[in-house]
This record gives sequence, C-alpha cells and structure tokens, in this order.
Amino acid sequence: MTELKRLNWSEIAPEGAKALFGIYHYVTRKTALPEKPIHLVFLRV
Repeated sequence: MTELKRLNWSEIAPEGAKALFGIYHYVTRKTALPEKPIHLVFLRV
C-alpha cells in the first residue's frame, strides 16, 4: 500500500490561504461568537 501525501494548499493557493487566515482572525478576534462552533466550521474548510 502506498502512502498518500497531503496537498499543501497554502503553497498551491497562497492568496486563498491568506484570505482564509484573514477571515479566521476576524471571526476569532473581532466577534463575540463562541469558540467551539468556529473551530468546527474551520475544520470543514
């Protein structure tokens, strides 16, 4: 059985990674949303 390597999506799409980090930073630092649901959403992204 061969081992599958995970894609490094931040290397493939650096603009998308930067945008996603910006959204994550805003939601976790600038809003009063509960932390657990935020992390559940970002696990799915």
